Amino acid sequence: MSRARTNVIVFGLYAGVALAAYFLTPTTTLTTFAIGLVAVAGTIIALQAEGRSQIRRLQENDPHSLETYFVELGPEGIHTWCSHVDARYPWQEFTKTTENKEFYLFVRPSGTGAAIPKRLLDNASEAALRAQIRQWSPDRGAALARDDQ
Repeated sequence: MSRARTNVIVFGLYAGVALAAYFLTPTTTLTTFAIGLVAVAGTIIALQAEGRSQIRRLQENDPHSLETYFVELGPEGIHTWCSHVDARYPWQEFTKTTENKEFYLFVRPSGTGAAIPKRLLDNASEAALRAQIRQWSPDRGAALARDDQ
């Protein structure tokens, strides 16, 4: 859920607590409102902790987490594989190629794609990768950071 949507929901919950405190307990409105705010905040924190716990369990039980994952770029597209999955994507399926501090990201319209960790690349292989992206990617690497940074 987006942060903006989450904020609207939380604000709505706080407004509901305020209205209930005002109309249902007019003599102790402030105290009831404070108790309600603490209850809503506690519930949100508990739900977030449970969500993080579930994600951690899913990651620990993922059979791919301990496997070596391979990514191969070529003129025809990107080939990704591990011992369980083998996928080939032609370059036309990618909407953009971008990068952040840690990865080169090859993005498809569905939001899936491939990633190459920068920590695995030395200067020469990173320069070669950037040249290949500019040659083969449909967007010609328009979303890549400049080389002189």
